[in-house]
Amino acid sequence: MTTNTEPKSKLFLIDGNGLAYRAFYAVPPVQTANGYPTNAVAGFFELMIRLLAKEKPTHVAVAFDKGVPTERVADYHDFNAQRVEMPEDLASQLPTIEDMIRALGIQVFRVRGHQGDDCLGTIASQAAERGMEVLILSGDLDLLQLVGPRVQVMTFRRGLTDLMVYDEETVKKRFNLLPYQLADLRALAGDSSENITGVPGIGEVTAKKLLSQHGSLDDLLNSLDQLPAKWRNPLSEHRAEALDFRTRAAIRTNLDLMVDWEQCQFRGISTLRIKDIFARLELTELMTSLLEHEAIDVHEPSAAPEVEVLAGKKGKTVLTNLVKKSKEPIELMLLGSGDEWVGLIVGCGDDSAKLIPFYGVESALTADEVIKVLRPALKDPERRKNVHNMRAFLMMELSDGVLPEHNFFDVAIASHLIDSVEGNPWFDEVCRRHSIEIPGEGALLGRGAAARKLSQVPVDELSRWAGLRIQGLRRVAQSLENRLRAENMWDQFSAVDLPLAWVYAQMERTGAVLEQKQLDDFAKTLKEKRDVCHAQVQKMGGGKFDVDDPRELAEVLFDKLGLAVPSRPKNGSPIGPDVVAQVATLHPIGDVLRDYRSLRDLLESFQKARPLLAEPRYGWFHRLAQNPVASSERLLWMGPGAVGGAVATFNRLLGEIELLPNSTYRQEFEEMFLRALGARDPKRTLMGVSYTQLPLRVAAHLAQDAELIKAFGRGEDVEQVLFHLLPEEIQQETGREILDVLLGSIGRHRFAQSQGLSLAEAGDRMRQSLKSLYDRYPGLHTYADGQLNQARTMGFVSSIRGRRRSLPEISSRNSDIRSTAERVARSAAIQASSADILKVVLVEIHQLILSAKLPATFSLQLRDEVILEVDPKHHLRVLKEIERVLDARLKDVLRVPLQTRARMGTDLVGTQEIELAVAVH
Repeated sequence: MTTNTEPKSKLFLIDGNGLAYRAFYAVPPVQTANGYPTNAVAGFFELMIRLLAKEKPTHVAVAFDKGVPTERVADYHDFNAQRVEMPEDLASQLPTIEDMIRALGIQVFRVRGHQGDDCLGTIASQAAERGMEVLILSGDLDLLQLVGPRVQVMTFRRGLTDLMVYDEETVKKRFNLLPYQLADLRALAGDSSENITGVPGIGEVTAKKLLSQHGSLDDLLNSLDQLPAKWRNPLSEHRAEALDFRTRAAIRTNLDLMVDWEQCQFRGISTLRIKDIFARLELTELMTSLLEHEAIDVHEPSAAPEVEVLAGKKGKTVLTNLVKKSKEPIELMLLGSGDEWVGLIVGCGDDSAKLIPFYGVESALTADEVIKVLRPALKDPERRKNVHNMRAFLMMELSDGVLPEHNFFDVAIASHLIDSVEGNPWFDEVCRRHSIEIPGEGALLGRGAAARKLSQVPVDELSRWAGLRIQGLRRVAQSLENRLRAENMWDQFSAVDLPLAWVYAQMERTGAVLEQKQLDDFAKTLKEKRDVCHAQVQKMGGGKFDVDDPRELAEVLFDKLGLAVPSRPKNGSPIGPDVVAQVATLHPIGDVLRDYRSLRDLLESFQKARPLLAEPRYGWFHRLAQNPVASSERLLWMGPGAVGGAVATFNRLLGEIELLPNSTYRQEFEEMFLRALGARDPKRTLMGVSYTQLPLRVAAHLAQDAELIKAFGRGEDVEQVLFHLLPEEIQQETGREILDVLLGSIGRHRFAQSQGLSLAEAGDRMRQSLKSLYDRYPGLHTYADGQLNQARTMGFVSSIRGRRRSLPEISSRNSDIRSTAERVARSAAIQASSADILKVVLVEIHQLILSAKLPATFSLQLRDEVILEVDPKHHLRVLKEIERVLDARLKDVLRVPLQTRARMGTDLVGTQEIELAVAVH
């Protein structure tokens, strides 16, 4: 039912990416004194503020693209393939632009896996249904397909000032088509910017003529018998492609996007919120000029929450009274990271928030003093403590004695549990995912060369910023707890996911011992092999040239050597792995070039990660470690505690080593890297504990495949059975990788990279493998299709513990994004459920260590394996105790037996298997 608003309601929608691009190229390069570029920022806001003054909208919103995390876009090889890569100076300004938009009080929208124009289309459609007039600002003429009775589109003709507004009549006049026909036009005639090739033999003129006569692509394809052969034949042969192209070209108007229209109301420009940002960017004159010369209302929002700054004896007294005289839930946020902790802010009920700065005020309290006062509240099991990133606090000595049963609620962990795909645990991102707007770090500190340290922020400015964040913490904590209870995940949160923060904190506080000389040798050998490959490429190419320069490399490969490949890049475009794989079929230089690149990239990754490996306890605080884990998606399922620190860094590097396409290099460097890990106590040894073939066992349980369940029950080596089903050339691959392929943990791009195959070859091998698997175990095929159908109809899939993986990408109009989402849909529950079991293993072992029943300590989590340091004299007692506890905890989880695997050694290469008698049922 349509709900009408006041007739004068007007929504101004802005294409954030489009306007940023336009501003970047329209405004001459300019930068701050310390070198931070600001031309895109200046152009963006100058035009936006002028148009707000001119159009006087009642509502405003901005939409940006939101790509999928890097781990999951690896297969999107042809999406926007012809578009030029975003300039670095523009990319560095986009976060600042978004910070400033939010500081103005304007809503920002993005939907994972979809372009910004899909958001614009959905918001515009909802607004028009409400009776609002809609004006969309975009430099992309594709948006013209949204034009309708209540929707107009404003586009650029030249620069930033020459603008044109399209309504239905203007669109008809320019294209001789109606707006709804423009997607069909692109499908037929093609659009190189999004790799839509169109139908061969049907150009733009012909396409317009056919659509004018037949109305739509569907009507045209249903009337092929009325067309001459020169059009009928290509349309008949490429019917499926044309329909797929139309899906790519058509802007979505039905995304799962809830718009809070009250939040979108435009009340004027807030100078209070943006003046500090403009000043740091040295754009004060621009802001002053705009506010003086443009007829725009100035709106100052309600004041930030009251914040009391505490210091000295009086501050201690106030904090003590807050702890003793109230039992209300409290919110706690440590401000800072790594070795720069600048303060702590505390919220409690209706009282004003308390900021305790560790600098910048007379008689500033220390962190030790503050925590000593707060400790009774921290250890009170009756009093709720809402926090963000509990693990950061647990990695400090200040946290000693604080336990999971002391009633903490970590919003980063809760948010990940509700939707496990979101790998970013930063507080402002958590709030935004749950429709709560707070200022991010960029809004306070700036970005790039213009950034300042938190310790450089004046205390009064810090208090305003922190007050808004502590207010947001209270709201988001309540919202997340309600969701967890409503979706029956509270027990999972309190008994498994929250205690897991203590597990990873202990791993990092204890610190894995990495032999630095072994790492030095690893880096030295890696560099030597890289240099040898570099020299070989130059020799095969006929002389010295810049191997890393796409133009020079293209001249050598395609002109000098005359290698003809179907997809030769043009105009200096990057020569990707797929092209290198094609070159390798024609000339030995392709294999050597592939090896050089893989070794070069691995060396760069290792050099960046080396500081984290040297000081693992601070790994969480380095954003580098937030990069996706390359070896498997399962570690990402472990949550923000796992993906943030040295554990993830170690696994990520090992995953990159396993992607080396040269099997000789792969084995050599994997062994060198793993030998670096040893026991901290020389009297102890490393022991690895895991469940054999865990993902396959989980798959058997979820799919309820009778044959697969019986095979595990008989104690068969199911992996070997699978390998013998595969084509001979695939049987040569490593067991771990082909299993990841079969269960969907890695996709075509990653498989191709590790095997030195083209994407087409990798796709063919994967299809053969899956066919063999499904022919032998049809229950797996039925299950995978069922998961796919659930994702399409419900938008998510779930693990055995109820954790959800939302999949909005499955409705993407881009076929590459959509196909990757389909792969994830088939496999996500297997990966998530395997992680669920591994979480229980880690938590239970941790409890045994805490209760002194286990003479062992954690060293590392390596994929699905827990690495412990144990006294070799007591290793059997350790194993028996672990098996006893896990048997009781997991006996009813799966219908298949869980077979424990254990190994011991001074390092992870020279280990020996420990004989175990029974499987856990």
